[in-house]
Amino acid sequence: MNLKKLSITLLLGTLLLTSCSLVSSIQTKTSQEDSSSSYIEERSSSQSENSSSTSQSEESKSSSGSKEEETKLFNFYCVNDFHGSILEKANATYYEAGIKKYFGELKRLKEKDPEHTIILSAGDMWQGSLESNYYYGKDVTEAMNEVPFDAMTLGNHEFDYGQQYIFENLELANFPFLAGNIVKWKNGPTEEKWDERILSSTIIEKDETKIGIIGMIGDGQTTSIVSPNVEDITFTNAEKYAIQESKSLKKQGCSAVMLVIHAPNSTITGDSKNKGWSIRYKLKDYFDGIFTGHTHQIEEEQYSNVPLVQAGANGSAYSYIQLSIKGSEVECSDYKAVSSSKSWEEEASIASIYNKYINEESFIAKASEVAGTLNGGNLDKNGVARLGCKAIYDAYKEKYPSLVLSMENSQRSNLNKGRITYSDIYKATPFMNNIIIANVKGSDILNEAAYAQTYTEDIDNYSSLESNKFYTIAVIDYLYYHQDTNKNYNYFPSAKNQIIEIENTHPYQLTFDYIKNQKNSTINSSSFSANAKGFNLYK
Repeated sequence: MNLKKLSITLLLGTLLLTSCSLVSSIQTKTSQEDSSSSYIEERSSSQSENSSSTSQSEESKSSSGSKEEETKLFNFYCVNDFHGSILEKANATYYEAGIKKYFGELKRLKEKDPEHTIILSAGDMWQGSLESNYYYGKDVTEAMNEVPFDAMTLGNHEFDYGQQYIFENLELANFPFLAGNIVKWKNGPTEEKWDERILSSTIIEKDETKIGIIGMIGDGQTTSIVSPNVEDITFTNAEKYAIQESKSLKKQGCSAVMLVIHAPNSTITGDSKNKGWSIRYKLKDYFDGIFTGHTHQIEEEQYSNVPLVQAGANGSAYSYIQLSIKGSEVECSDYKAVSSSKSWEEEASIASIYNKYINEESFIAKASEVAGTLNGGNLDKNGVARLGCKAIYDAYKEKYPSLVLSMENSQRSNLNKGRITYSDIYKATPFMNNIIIANVKGSDILNEAAYAQTYTEDIDNYSSLESNKFYTIAVIDYLYYHQDTNKNYNYFPSAKNQIIEIENTHPYQLTFDYIKNQKNSTINSSSFSANAKGFNLYK
């Protein structure tokens, strides 16, 4: 019995010793883990500045990591060089969707994901059709509100109506107009911005993300505008002002910065004619995407890790860039020019705006008025200009017996064969140019005739011109008043103080009247070819 108690006592002692050893081992291991956790906690604490335990540290770290890892996809759409293309048209080379389908598609895209969709314009939205010019672009602006657009960069043709109409449209618009490099001209470019109502940039905040939009217009594009309309301003230093604006936007907390510039890709990237911007190899330091315009080309490229896109003109396509934003990291996920589709559906609210303006009784009467018929084939842009020259010459040859020739530059688009309406003519030659009757030196005429179209009826006396002799000509005001970037008259420098008369009429009206007054109101395209009688004798 005593032996049995002794055995039990020894067994219990052994178990007790083993238990103590195990506890000690566990405590030692726990102590090591706590030491390691203390290191993690200390490091995490220094990063998050508010952790006081391993558990809190890991929780804070996990929460912070979750926020940083969230990826947001933003879709940017841009329209360039719409030129008032309100009507749906199928041209020989491309399809114009018309405002009801084109803007309707943009509206649908925005409605799909409004928190991650931004719609922009790269300029030249209004000028270019009777349907838009008749209302000085206000119907286009009202339709842009309905989409709605988020911002619009001004293009050179926004100035064709005169500066007052820019501000009338701005009053109507629910989005800002951008052009950060338009400055006042006082015997040279100044640093003084043109008008405080025209912004350099805007910040759009969506899904708790700030996105900066910068707007610029190509340097020197005042040369593409009738000079009296921009006599007090100039467009200069787009690169300098864009860099300044990018830095400012980043300081204001913008996660991404987009540049919308009314100029082609090559203005920035360079080509055989342009050296490009000095920052072109480090564009990503300033911009995450660039929308371009002005040259009506399809341009899709990635340069220095930044996408640049231009999408044709006249509602034939739109530009698209998708950005992936993850914390401070911004990457381009996709970029392309998307062609317009006949399958797009008209949108009711856009159609309502269309009907308000385009179905207005007086407008319909004007637009549908028939001038006559064009036989023999289509007229290209230069052919339209030659038709304009003939119309100008015929309109003023009796009023000005000394008139030698007429001159006009290439026009906007083709004139298709068949029945020709006022709207058709306006689409082909939409510029609101007055006609200048002036005495001009032969050398100036010869220099400009190399690039423009001319017509004379008096081939016997004026098949050639003398350089030092002055001749009476009828010429559109854009050519007559043309200035270089230093605002020197460079097409007709001899014509200063040589104006005989300014005829307040426009080539589209003269062209309409000319066709209507022909026999059976019919013309043939062969009569306006480059080598037809009376045309382009001075090239």
